Amino acid sequence: MTLEEGISHIREVTINITELNDSYFNYKDNFVYLSMDIQNGKLGLRHNSIRFVLANILDQVGQPRNLNYTGYFELIVVGDFGDRLRLVEEVAESLTNFYIETEILPRIRSINENYLIENIERYDDLLKKTIKLYDREKNIF
Repeated sequence: MTLEEGISHIREVTINITELNDSYFNYKDNFVYLSMDIQNGKLGLRHNSIRFVLANILDQVGQPRNLNYTGYFELIVVGDFGDRLRLVEEVAESLTNFYIETEILPRIRSINENYLIENIERYDDLLKKTIKLYDREKNIF
């Protein structure tokens, strides 16, 4: 699978935060604001090295999980990071306000985009349970 095919596949299997059915999810606004802050460059995460920011908050049938019960969610940062050693720290610092407002801790996981695409079948189930907060090449709003 080429990089372009992999990126297209990720866009197909993930849903944008704006498409999330919020009837049972009381944190949609918080995730929308987080997504808008990333998109507008307010959080300092709009680097050329970051391609996607995904939040693993959906269950097996595509409905939002009860984050009050779990107390955390996995934030997946996909990109070509090269030698950026402080990426996880930078992401964590930028999410401080989100944590203060929601008291839900994001567990940050960075995945190199080439590795992800080479192993896409291994990650496909995980990707289907994520919402897209940021897409470097497409505005999700």
